[in-house]
Amino acid sequence: MPTVVRPRSTSITATASTSDLTTTSAENNDALFATSNGSFLHLGDSDSVVIQEPGSETRKFDSFTPTVVKPCSSASFTNVDQTSLEVGIVRQFTFTSSLQRMSVIVRKLGTNHMDIYSKGAPEKIASLCNPDSIPADFSDILHKYTVQGFRVLALSWKELDPKLTWHQAQRINREKVEHNLNFLGLLIMKNTLKPESAPVIKTLQAANIRSVMVTGDMILTAVSVARNCGMVKPKQNVIIVNASPPEDGQEAQIHWEQSESVTDDSLSESDQEGYHSIRCESDSRRYHFAVSGKAFSVLKTYFPQLLNQVCERGTIFARMSPDQKAQLVEKFQELEYGTGFCGDGANDCEALKAAHAGISLSETEASVAAPFTSKNQNIECVVTVIKEGRAALVTSFGCFKYMALYSIIQFVSVLILYTYATNLADFQFLYIDLIITTSVAVLMGYTQSNNKLAVKKPAGSLIKLTNIFSILSQILVVICFQTSAFLYLRNQSWYKPVKKITSDDVVKCSETTLMFLVSSFQYIFVAFAFSKGPPHRKLFYTNVPFTFVTVLLVGFTLLLLLHPFSFLTQFFQMVPFENTHFKMILLVIIVCNAVSCLFIEFLIVDFNIFSRLRRKFQWRKRKVKLHKKLDRQLQLMCDWPPVGNCTYASDFLASNTVANSIIEQNSMDTSIEMSR
Repeated sequence: MPTVVRPRSTSITATASTSDLTTTSAENNDALFATSNGSFLHLGDSDSVVIQEPGSETRKFDSFTPTVVKPCSSASFTNVDQTSLEVGIVRQFTFTSSLQRMSVIVRKLGTNHMDIYSKGAPEKIASLCNPDSIPADFSDILHKYTVQGFRVLALSWKELDPKLTWHQAQRINREKVEHNLNFLGLLIMKNTLKPESAPVIKTLQAANIRSVMVTGDMILTAVSVARNCGMVKPKQNVIIVNASPPEDGQEAQIHWEQSESVTDDSLSESDQEGYHSIRCESDSRRYHFAVSGKAFSVLKTYFPQLLNQVCERGTIFARMSPDQKAQLVEKFQELEYGTGFCGDGANDCEALKAAHAGISLSETEASVAAPFTSKNQNIECVVTVIKEGRAALVTSFGCFKYMALYSIIQFVSVLILYTYATNLADFQFLYIDLIITTSVAVLMGYTQSNNKLAVKKPAGSLIKLTNIFSILSQILVVICFQTSAFLYLRNQSWYKPVKKITSDDVVKCSETTLMFLVSSFQYIFVAFAFSKGPPHRKLFYTNVPFTFVTVLLVGFTLLLLLHPFSFLTQFFQMVPFENTHFKMILLVIIVCNAVSCLFIEFLIVDFNIFSRLRRKFQWRKRKVKLHKKLDRQLQLMCDWPPVGNCTYASDFLASNTVANSIIEQNSMDTSIEMSR
């Protein structure tokens, strides 16, 4: 279906006809068009166009009804001169990431020929243009604006053969028309950084979480955006990795080029832009690599071991295809990183699926591939996902440990009572299982994630030493205090042992009452101890339902211990203790039980005492992740990367690289623990 455009110049024709928007306006895009003759054309409000789709029809079969593109003003087409400037879009070649361009075949109404307009990556469009039409300062102008963070697209045009008919245009291959084009100019657009981006990057850096930019934009534009959002600090060095495959008898090579940074990130009317090189300080080995998709492909094919080093220091990956984005995610996973990926388009689907946690910033194709979809199109959701994920992990481990201790507490109680031919009463079991355990286990997961993203990561495995110690030590505490309370009861002068008269177990006795009360407190104390708070979750009292139920259960169980009413003793089949001194000592035992539970969890497990002892006495060596080894080795290399020089494939294979030493050391144990 053709489209009709009303431009005021060939440049505006190219811009409007290749736009995918229903309404194009310079007010939103802040666009500037640099023509091939060096002049500038500002796309103002008068160039805003709106596309009106034709309505459906059922009578004029096989007739082409054009979609009208006209200025946003209310002016109508009233004369022949105006309509003669209308342009109909005959066919559109959609944008593909592999070709890095899109094209349209158009026809100006009243003419006998068609034209083709192409828009895409400047370097790709330039390769399709007639060299005579490309200005001599093309590279300088392109560099000038991309280094300032502007998004730059190139436009080109060519008049097609008048013999090309409408139906032939619908079937012609794009390769037959997308060649020997005439360069029109550069479309310069300023995409301002979203206000949420820089604070999110800062939050991630404060939590020692690495951020990497993977984009399809030009590498200089990506470097500028990385500096503006805080991925690269003002005085940090950026090294652009340019690589070329073997060609014309030359072997594959890598050129390490130092990036430049402008002093003013805004577009200046004059050409007096100050550039300066960011030089690496002698006492700092922190630098960032900027890698293009072409360089990434060359590194992967001809320098596979060097690719690990580049990825470890890489912060900016530009002109990346969808496949390369997924390959990059997999490479980081090979370096034993936990990976998350944010994307908002179809080009990001593969990377979203490959990452450990994929987050779609739109509800389009990317949302199908990603397990998480954000309603807000900014990266604030990254911090939210990390905080909620960590809180969920802590909650899951806490619930698991609580259910394990619940079974052990009941097992120990029943085992002790079975030894003396007795058991808990039915309503005592019901109170423990339904009232205490169910309510506490459900509500302890309602504690929200902490507002601040912590540096410390939660334990990632249930079989970690701290988790095993936590469970085993709590089991030992349960056994000790239940046994102590039971022995204290048997040593009382007024105690009368259970006498089994029938084959049925005796349930209404002092032993059963004691074990019921002590174990009821233990269920509550263990739940409170396993309901972790900071750094990954808020304090326990912010979980109002859990706090309320816990206090209520403690108060009710205290009532059963100190002053049970007659209907309660009958309902629970209890034998109330009349000796006040015994009840006070029993209460002290229960308090000591609570203190022991909390001491183990908050002062031993949470303090990470085993890791501290391991680092101090080196009594247990720990395997360090590959990316941490690689980072430590790179910090020791003062003469790498060779900025300003080339690395050839033959030299690389003949030399001892850092990557080789890393692989050799992978099997060696190390006692050095580094935080990510």
